[in-house]
Amino acid sequence: MRLAKRVVVVAVCAVLAAGSARAADKKAAAKDSAAAAALKQDMRKLWTDHVVWTRDYIVAAVGDQPDAQAAATRLMKNQDDIGGAVAKYYGDPAGRQLTSLLKQHISIARRRSSRRTRSGRRTGRRSPTSSARPTRTGRGRRSPT
Repeated sequence: MRLAKRVVVVAVCAVLAAGSARAADKKAAAKDSAAAAALKQDMRKLWTDHVVWTRDYIVAAVGDQPDAQAAATRLMKNQDDIGGAVAKYYGDPAGRQLTSLLKQHISIARRRSSRRTRSGRRTGRRSPTSSARPTRTGRGRRSPT
């Protein structure tokens, strides 16, 4: 009889432990799901900001505007923000690595754009004062525009 009671007690404990583990798994899954949703929302905002700050920098740099440096500084801060959001979900090493790669990317692009603006090749488009290449018209004739 004692053996039967022990078996029943062990079985009940096993069932309770399994139920408790499932509840813990559900809580963990819900927590992971909430964290994933927060990451997605943060990334959507941060990458939208990235586009805005990148555009601001390009417009300022190409136009030799005095706010080009401020736009570049803000764009670099955005890379820190993106890395910080990733670190919350994937851990600090992943966030630091992404921040480093993004900052390299921005630094390379800034160097390339500053070389182009210094050499006079601002946008790749012809200026209104440059000689325009003739274009074809209807019958194979060329017009001066």
